[in-house]
Amino acid sequence: MLVRYLENALNQELDFRHEAANGEKIYQFFADTDDVVIPKIYWDWCHPTLMVQAFLPGVAPVDGQQLAAAGFDGPLLACKGAMAFINMLFELRTYHADPHPGNVMALAGNRVGFIDFGMVGSLSQARRDELLSLIYAISERDTGGIVDALITWSGQDALDLSELELAASYFLQKQGNRPLQLGKALTDMLSTAREFQLALPPDLVLLFKALITADGVLLRMDPQFDIIRILRPVIKREMLKRYTRLGSRRRLLKLGNRLLESGDSLPQTLHLVMQRLRHGKMRADINVENISQLGKSLERAAATLALAIVLAALTIAIAPWLFGLNWTLFGIPFFPVLGLLCAVAGSTCWYFGC
Repeated sequence: MLVRYLENALNQELDFRHEAANGEKIYQFFADTDDVVIPKIYWDWCHPTLMVQAFLPGVAPVDGQQLAAAGFDGPLLACKGAMAFINMLFELRTYHADPHPGNVMALAGNRVGFIDFGMVGSLSQARRDELLSLIYAISERDTGGIVDALITWSGQDALDLSELELAASYFLQKQGNRPLQLGKALTDMLSTAREFQLALPPDLVLLFKALITADGVLLRMDPQFDIIRILRPVIKREMLKRYTRLGSRRRLLKLGNRLLESGDSLPQTLHLVMQRLRHGKMRADINVENISQLGKSLERAAATLALAIVLAALTIAIAPWLFGLNWTLFGIPFFPVLGLLCAVAGSTCWYFGC
C-alpha cells in the first residue's frame, strides 16, 4: 500500500497540470497574505508537459549566515515560514510535501516564497485532528496521548497495549529532557514504529517526511528555532474549536446526516437480507484461529495412541514366551528388567513430549 501511494504521488508530480492545480489552490489561499508568496500560474501556457508560472527572485535558505549576509532576518523568516506551513496543514488541509531548501525562497522584505507543488499532500478532517492530538501529546510528553495515536494509526487487529505503552515510553526516553525538535521527534517515532513492528498509514509517512524536511529548513534559517513553541498556542486554539458550541453543533449535524442516510438505506438492506434468507443464499464465513494447528495436533495424538495400542498388544502377546525363556544376566532376570527400563523410558519420553 505504501509503495502504491508513493507511486501515485510520483505520477502526479510528473503531470504539470496537476502541479499547476496544486499551485493555484495554494496561491488562492495565500492571496491576501503579504508575508507568503506563491507564484501565479499562467494557465493559457500550461499542458501535461509544460507549466508556466511567475518568477520569484529570491535566495534559497542554505544557512543563517548566508541569509544574514544577503540582508535577511533568519529568525523572522523561520517564524513566517513555520506559520505558513502550519496554516497549510490546519486551515487549508493541503500542504507542500517536499519543502526542501530548493523549494523555499527568502524574498525581499523578509517574505517567504514556495515553489514546485508537484508533490502535495492532503489531510482529512479526522487526520488533521489526530495530528493535532499527537503533536500536543509530544509537546506535553504525554505517554497516554501517544499510545492513543498509535492505536488509531496502526490499524492492526491484535494489538498488545503493554507493547504500545513500552513503545511510547521508549519514544519519549529518546527525546530526553532537552527542548523538543519536531523533526527529530517524528524521525524517532517512525524508527520506534519500525522497531515495534507497528504499521502506519502511507499518507502519514508522506506527512511526517514533509514535517521533518520543513523543520530542517527552519533550523537552517534559525538554528535556535523552536517550532513547538510556535505550534503550542495554535494547537490549543484549534483543539478548543472542536469543543465550542459551533464546533459541537457541526459535529451533531454531521452525525444526524449520517444517521438519516443510514435510516434511508435500512429498509432496502433488511429486504435484501430477508430475500437471501428466504432463498437460502445467506452465507456466513467463520474463521477459527489456529484451526489447522489443532487438526495437526489431533492427528499426531491419534497416531501416537494407535502406536501405543499396537505396541501394548505386541508386548502382551510375546511377554509369556519371553519370560518362559528365563534368561539371566549376572543372576538378574534379563527380560523383566528390560521391560521395566523400556516402560520407564517410554513414560519419560511421553511426559516431556519427545
